[in-house]
This record gives sequence, structure tokens and C-alpha cells, in this order.
Amino acid sequence: MGLLRWLLAIGKKGRYHYPQETIITVGNIDPKYDRLYKAASRSEQGKWYKVNVQRLTCSCPDWQKRRSAYPPGDVRRVCKHVYDKLYQTGVEKHFDDIVRLLIRYGRRDRHFFRVDNARGTFVFGFTPGVPWVRVFAKVKGESVVGSYNMDEHRWAYDEVPQYERLLVQEIRAVFGGW
Repeated sequence: MGLLRWLLAIGKKGRYHYPQETIITVGNIDPKYDRLYKAASRSEQGKWYKVNVQRLTCSCPDWQKRRSAYPPGDVRRVCKHVYDKLYQTGVEKHFDDIVRLLIRYGRRDRHFFRVDNARGTFVFGFTPGVPWVRVFAKVKGESVVGSYNMDEHRWAYDEVPQYERLLVQEIRAVFGGW
């Protein structure tokens, strides 16, 4: 790419509308899960954390530092240890498909925006000022996940998800900018 073309391209980067976030909750969890479970650290042998599945709490540093600030029931309260226990207890089977995608693949995302329309359900995980958008969708009964760079117009690792054209249209409708 020539220098002038590159300079013109970077001048257009980052001009997106970042929407007001949507709070997405896991829904009701049976009170019988309102107790402490032991969860093994994934990185430190012999280290254990205390997890409450019903309250979506954990004693790990990630939960204490970042996730504890989110309101009760918010999907962003789910750290990897809470996720493991939701899965092991079978509680996650009762969540809707989009919530299951978010707690599995969207744990790094700080903001979500949800769109429900005739074409499907779409949740966008994003950080204002960052060109990457993670898409979690339910289209024609199928779950779809992908990460898209709005500056470079490409999917992460060149892994193009099913319904790519539709997903890009939805990203453009929400974030604009190009």
C-alpha cells in the first residue's frame, strides 16, 4: 500500500458510534445453588477459589478486581471459575442460547449491545475506541460467533463465520463509521 493511501486509510479509522451498552442478565438461578463450591485455579496447581453459582461470585482476583462491580445477574460477573461451576452443575443448560454464548466466549468483553430484529438476535461485545467487535448471534436457529475488525474489514484469524454478510451489515448498522 502506498504511503498516501495508507495515510488516507488511517485517517478514517476509529470513527465509530459506540452504542449505550445493554445490560444482559443470565436470568433466574434456582436458590438451591446459593452455596459455596470449590473451583480449581486453571493456572496454579493446588490453588482453589470459592464460587457461588446462584450469586455469580468468585474469590479469584479477576472477579474481585473487575467483575464484582457489575450488577447481580449480569453476564459480565461470570469469570472462568463461575463458568466452570455453571457448566458442572448443569445450570448453564437453562440459560438462553445467547447467554450461553456470552458466558463461554464473551468473558473478556466489557460492554454489550443487543439487537433483536426479523433477521435474528445479535449481541455485540465491544470496547469504545477499539476497532474489534465480537458478534454473538442467533440466526435461523443457529448460534454464530465471530470477531471483526472494523478498521481492517476482516475477521480474526481469517475465520469467517456463517452469515458473514448479515453480520457485517448488522455491525455497520450499529457502529457505522465506514
